[in-house]
Amino acid sequence: MSSIRLANIRKQYGPVFAVADVSLDVEPGQFVTLLGPSGSGKTTTLRMIAGLEQPSSGTLMISERLVFDERELVRTSERNLGMVFQSYAVWPHKTVFGNVAFPLQQRGVAQREQAGRVQEMLEMVELGGLAQRYPSELSGGQQQRVALARAMVARPEVILFDEPLSNLDAQLRESMRNLLLSLHERFHFTAVYVTHDQTEAMVLSDRVHVMNKGRIVQSGSPRELYEQPADLFVAEFIGQANVLPIMETRSNGAEVLVAGGHWLTLPLSAARNLGSLVIRPHSVRLVPTETRESDNLCKALVLRVIYLGDRAQYELDLGSGSFLQMDLVARRNLPQAGDNILVHLPPEDCITV
Repeated sequence: MSSIRLANIRKQYGPVFAVADVSLDVEPGQFVTLLGPSGSGKTTTLRMIAGLEQPSSGTLMISERLVFDERELVRTSERNLGMVFQSYAVWPHKTVFGNVAFPLQQRGVAQREQAGRVQEMLEMVELGGLAQRYPSELSGGQQQRVALARAMVARPEVILFDEPLSNLDAQLRESMRNLLLSLHERFHFTAVYVTHDQTEAMVLSDRVHVMNKGRIVQSGSPRELYEQPADLFVAEFIGQANVLPIMETRSNGAEVLVAGGHWLTLPLSAARNLGSLVIRPHSVRLVPTETRESDNLCKALVLRVIYLGDRAQYELDLGSGSFLQMDLVARRNLPQAGDNILVHLPPEDCITV
């Protein structure tokens, strides 16, 4: 049975629907992400699960308990949730220990047990020696670890995360992602995580729900969304994507003419939804210019090369106003701006939407 179930949940502000008919199930122990741009409805959906926003209509259940419908509304404090906010939301007048102990105090846990559980939790988030410090004496990353420990210390069945890593620098975000992964593997709590960062979604999630304009437009595993996007919005939002408009088809859609005058062969599974062809930059292959016998070869002019340390990012002109991005592992003797090259677009890596 589901830990969380939303059925036809709506949130309306006047004539505008911030969330429109969202339905989803989150299984016990699952790590689920709501992914989308600003204004997509993901945070509003999370706040309705938390009880911080009241839905306009629909049904919401947590751990098989009805917490909202047209007759029922259970308060946030009675939903047995933990929550980690983007802004840390730690109390400045309390020590690290006091912040983390607060949920246990609210539940009437004995002081001796509080001390043991708080210290155990602080050790897990690598703050074991900082129990008596105040938030003003901590870095942003340390404050977010306090917030995480506070959310977990009472062992709630469900933990909600509202873009908790967006205020951290790149190195800290990676460190916190790894910490979240290890804690989830250890405790198997049910998690709903909100972010606009597709890397976070790919790394952390068992299942991702992509939201746009208040609706879920596609759900699946990170790999399914990346390799089989349902439409152009998902294809461009999940990872980088080259998009080539399809101008003409033949062979029942198995061959397509894209902008730039190139005929490309598609796998049979892609001969559908023939509006645009999508190929990821890392799938574009550089091949020797003398190569002749292969499908999907395209001549290209190198417009720009961006060196990124471990890889080089290429901007290519295929002609007739058609452009392509290619990513290559950085090495010596790669093509330079102004070079004419030959690239291969493997049929198995071509996606149509």
